[in-house]
Amino acid sequence: QEADILKKLNPLLLAYKEKSRGSTAEDAVLFITQMKENMEKQRKRLDAGGALPDAENRVYKSCIARLDDTIIHMKRSDGDEAAVMLPLDKYRNSLSELKKESGAVSAKLEALFAFAEKAFEDGNEMLTLLTRLTVGGASSRYIAAFGSETYNRLSESLMVSKRHEKIKAEILKLGLDEVTVTELF
Repeated sequence: QEADILKKLNPLLLAYKEKSRGSTAEDAVLFITQMKENMEKQRKRLDAGGALPDAENRVYKSCIARLDDTIIHMKRSDGDEAAVMLPLDKYRNSLSELKKESGAVSAKLEALFAFAEKAFEDGNEMLTLLTRLTVGGASSRYIAAFGSETYNRLSESLMVSKRHEKIKAEILKLGLDEVTVTELF
């Protein structure tokens, strides 16, 4: 969910970065407040129209809470110029933490694949592992968001392998052998 929150905040903070150059802390608070109010309106419109899934609603609410928290901190700064940079600093810190966490998860995922390749090679266990990673909610979201070259390579390899097995079965079903089929092409 953290990645989804940061994605939703990213365009807002890019706009904030442009608008806040040379502005006062008071102006920055007004701009962040306006962004928060616009996000609240958008969330309410989508929710009222029934077009807001629960997960997306949680992302909106988390973003709004972070913007609210930022506003509170900025107001407490009593016009300090560092307060203008606070939203960007918080975003950078969150992004840095997400990168650290995703790096650790990627390392664990790669270790899992290394073990599974040694232990199972192209067996049914590998297919089961890939299937579970594909249908698992958190794992599939992680792989979709951050990718995994090993996952892609193994998936592709197993798909080609399974397709090859199906073709062989079809050849046998037709009463042909592989040599005859090869000679046809």
